[in-house]
Parts: sequence; structure tokens; C-alpha cells
Amino acid sequence: MNGPSLAQATRMSASHRPPLGAKAASTALLFGALGLGVCSFGCTEPESFEAESYLDSLITQTERRVVKRVPEGRKVQPGTITPVTGKNSHAGMRSALLMPPVSEVTFTIPEDIGQSTYLRFAAGVDHSSYNGGEGAEVRFVVLLRGEPVYHANVPFNKALPEIQRRWEEGEVPLAGGGELTLRVDGDGAGLEDVKSGFSELNVIKKMRRVRARSTIEEPNVILIVLDTLRADRLGTYGDTSGLTPGLDALAERGVVFDRAYAASPWTWPSTASLLTSLSPPQHGIVGSKSSFLVEELNTLAEVFLQHGVTTAAFSANPLICAERNFDQGFEGFFEHAQEDSDLILPDVVQWLRENSENRFFLYLHLLDAHTPYSPDPIMRERFCEEPPAGFTEQMTYALLKAHLSGELEDTTKLDQFVDFYSSLYSAEVATLDARLSSFFATLTAMGLDDRTVIAITSDHGEEFMEHMMLGHGRQFFSESMQIPLIMLGPGVPSGERVDARVENRYLAPTLLAAANLAAPESMPLVNLLEATGESNPEEKTIFFTTSLGRWPNGPQEHRDKTLQIHGCLKERWLYVWAPKQNNLEAEQHQLFDLYSDTEGKENVATRNVVRMASLKEEIVRWLEEGAVMRVDAFTDQALAEELMRGLGYIGEADDVPK
Repeated sequence: MNGPSLAQATRMSASHRPPLGAKAASTALLFGALGLGVCSFGCTEPESFEAESYLDSLITQTERRVVKRVPEGRKVQPGTITPVTGKNSHAGMRSALLMPPVSEVTFTIPEDIGQSTYLRFAAGVDHSSYNGGEGAEVRFVVLLRGEPVYHANVPFNKALPEIQRRWEEGEVPLAGGGELTLRVDGDGAGLEDVKSGFSELNVIKKMRRVRARSTIEEPNVILIVLDTLRADRLGTYGDTSGLTPGLDALAERGVVFDRAYAASPWTWPSTASLLTSLSPPQHGIVGSKSSFLVEELNTLAEVFLQHGVTTAAFSANPLICAERNFDQGFEGFFEHAQEDSDLILPDVVQWLRENSENRFFLYLHLLDAHTPYSPDPIMRERFCEEPPAGFTEQMTYALLKAHLSGELEDTTKLDQFVDFYSSLYSAEVATLDARLSSFFATLTAMGLDDRTVIAITSDHGEEFMEHMMLGHGRQFFSESMQIPLIMLGPGVPSGERVDARVENRYLAPTLLAAANLAAPESMPLVNLLEATGESNPEEKTIFFTTSLGRWPNGPQEHRDKTLQIHGCLKERWLYVWAPKQNNLEAEQHQLFDLYSDTEGKENVATRNVVRMASLKEEIVRWLEEGAVMRVDAFTDQALAEELMRGLGYIGEADDVPK
């Protein structure tokens, strides 16, 4: 076989999951991998479990694929298939090798592939193809060395109920190697237009691991991402209104990074960076056209699992879901789409009680500070005045739109609405802090403090008209990009502050170092606990990117456009660049001197042309270097846009990022 050897194990993945998009109860292996059970509190023998090392995917290996047969005018190619639409469907979108009926491809598997190596896949028909009559079906066959090892008949009858439209899972051993054949044919009217294929086609190696136990030297790790939390609403970052006494108390016990930045001002690219330590151009998750965390990427959870660490995730953000492959490396992946933490944390505590004897990595992605705001009534009364007459979230955005279009000159009502909207956000932050305080008290009562490293951060902040915009995803000012970053636990200094500019995407290698585990070669070897002004000087550039950008301070004709924009922070300068693109005839630039203009209000680009050109060149080089190592992430843009619209990232059709 040409190219990299299939025997090159690159990372550990979680055990075989049910169809992507299933709810937490069905996707999670709550109390042990592969149903092997949990070590009870009194056991003495270490538990072992079966884990998997991802080796390769055959989907994109064009140099290894021989197309034996394909209908005229059709292609065998990578793409996506979605048997049933909907973000929580039982048969959601997966990357696939598209093979129309009647087609056949072969791969040569090395003879020395290994006894514990398997091909895992599923066969399916896209939802757009369920138009056939009675008896219409697609047949999928897999052969190894000429012998059938898998077959499935998938009907595409338009009368077939959605509950019966599904992926047909398959797994075949590859020991001994030889010629592997994938074959697709079928019967029925409309067969020539069917979109069908094999999903994932992942080559994996199974192995036994001993489930580890935590100690002070080999601690547990909890990573908490508080979605949409900007740093300046925490007391430890200077807020004086008393919103976060719980988080502030935690900060006193650990290390606070005073100037920490997210990789992007919205969830998908930023969270992918947190889990992989890669920049958005490197991991490729930058918009609705690319929102799938491909198997080829190493995630923090997979590294922990490789070392026998029990792994689980609880996600309230529907963007961070199994359907988008964010469950890589997690034995338990619990989706609580848009639920507040008071409904999630009891389940987390239950999981901890069941797994406290094991060494664990726990990932929490909580959505309380995200719109729509519904703070605890006590917190609302404490931190909010009475709403101004006529206030609604929808009316606030409508007034903003009118202001940006030039139709609203008097902004008095808009300003009043935004002030109240911001106070609702503050009350929501206070509500979240109270809930977290109770959770951390439970950790202490369980005796986990002295053997658990905790990191608290956010994926991005939130704008309240500081720069003419509401929400997030749009711009690179501090209210969007500067996020809290707090670490505490065994081996972490207590009561220290780090003033150096840092990127929170380096949390992955930092947490591995804190756990006394080596980071994989794919992750930058950066330990934030070693960051100082000398190791992270201000002349070191920090880059940002978003596909949801806006240019509210620009020419009138650009203000309502959704743009791909990039930016960087270096020394005293914040530079923002909108390249020429489909809906932007000429590139746009912004440059802010943050030493003399700390809030970034005055664009001095025209007065610093040489500096601007130099920073633009750095961004271009950053994008190009990232593209070289990026693995293409095939996704379904329509479904991705549905998820994004549900969280307010895109609105009407003309707001959809191109």
C-alpha cells in the first residue's frame, strides 16, 4: 500500500459508538468501556478495558483506491451522507466515501497489518434519495481476499418511516491483509440517482488498557468551558459588582492568566482548538462548510484514554456534539442541548461518584451565559433594574440593524435596551457562579481536591455594543477574545498571576504536563504554567479568525455583510483584515494602537501603512502554514447552518457565511 503505513498508530479513540447524533443515554458508555463494568469502591484488582488506536481512514486515500466500476457521469469521491436530518437524529450526518449504484472499489491491505486491526464503517443512503417505490433497495457488500465479510440491504422506499432509515454498522477484521473490495448495487426505479456510500472506513487497532487510579502525582483533570464568558465579568479580572464570588475564591487557590485569548470569537473553531491545541487554519473547523472534527486529529481526551484514564464529557452546546465528531476519545459523551447547568451538574456529580476510584478526565461545556438569558430570579433582582418599556431581545437586535443601516439616528432606546440586556447577562453569570460553587463544594466533600487539576476557561466572550455589535463571532476586540483562564490543583502554583499574553488553546499540552503525561507530536509543546513575559513576549503574535465577521465601522454597504476576517495581536497593535471575497470587492483593514487607545476605538490603518502590511503578511503566512497540515473535513453545510442558526450565529439567508 502506498503512502503512510496503516500500522502507524497515531492516536487513541473511544470505543465504538452508536449512530452519531444519538442522545446521551444511548451514546455514553457511562460506567466502563465496552460494557466491562466498573470497579466498585471495595475492589483491589485494577480493571482493564478495551480501547482503540485510530490508524487511518480509507475515505480520502485516493492513491490507495482503485475504482473498478462506476456509472457513467458519476464519481466515487469523499463527501457526506445523512440518512435522517435533524441535529439530534438517530441517523445523522457522517463523512463517507460516496459510491453510487452500481460501483466497486478495491484497496490493498498489507499482509502484516496485525491481528487486532479492524475496519469500522457503516453503509447508508442519504435522506435526499428516499424516493423509490416498494422493493427499491441498495445492496452493500464488503469482501476481503474475495470472501464476503459484510453485506447489508438498505431500502430507499419513500414510504419507509424515518425511524427505519439508519446506518447499517459494520466491522471486519483485517488480519492477514489482501485485497479489500467495497461493492454497491441495487434495484428499483430511481436507483441511478441514489446518493449512497460507506461512512468513516476507519482502520483501528484494538488493545487492552488497565484503568488507571489517580494520585497527587498522577491527578485527575477537569476542564470546564463556560461558553460565552468574557473575562471582565469576573471579580478576579476586575469586576466590582460581586457577580462571581465562587470563581474568584477558586482563582485565589491557583493561577490566573490575566491576558488569555481564545482562538476565535465563536464556538466551533475555538473549541476545536481547545481540544486539539491546533489553530483554526490547522484543524480546519472554520465555518458551516467545515465543522467536522476529523478522525485524523489528536484530541486531549484520546491522549488521556491511551493512558488508561477514564474519560467523559457533558456538553450543553449543540454545536459540540457527537454528530460533529467531538466525542472522540470520550467513553461517555452526554449531550444536554441548551440546558442550564442546574440540570446538568447533578448528572456530572453522579458520574463522579461512580468513577471517583478511577483516574479520570472530565470535560464540561456549560451554556448558561449564552443567550437566551434566563437568570435565577434572585440574581435578576439583584443585578438588573426593571426592563425599559418595550424591551425584548428581538427588538434590541431590530434596533441595532436599523442603526447599522443608517435608518436609526437617535440611539437612546437602543442604548437603554443594550444596558439592560448586558445586565441580564451579568445576572446569568452570577447564576452560573452560584451553581458552580455548589459543584466545587461537592468535589471537596468527595475528597477530590488534592488529586484533581481543574482548568476553567471560555470559548469566547460577548459584545454589548462596545464596538457597534451584539453577540459574538463578529469581531476581535477584548470583549470577544479575552476570556478567563484559571488553573488550580496539585502541582499548580497557588495565588499566582501570569501577566503574559497567552492562548487558551495551549491548555491541552498544559493539562497533560500537569497530569505528568507526554503530549503527542501533533500538539505544540507549550506549557502555560511556564509562561512568563520572557517566554511569551508581546512581540509574539497571537492570531484570530472567524467566518462570521462583520465590519460595522466600515462603509455603509459593508455593514450588513457576513465576512471571513482574520486578525492578529502583536506588541501594541491589533490588526484586522477582511480579504477580498465573494461579497467584498476590495479588502478592508483596521489597525488599533492599544497602548494609546486601550479600547480600540480609533482606526489608524491609513497612518501606519508599513506596519499594517507587515502584520497582514504575518497573517497570510499563518493561514498558509495552517493549510499545509490541515486535513479536509467534509461536512453537510445545510445541517451545519441549522445548528448555527439555532444558537443565533446566522439569521436570514443573506447572513449565511459564504
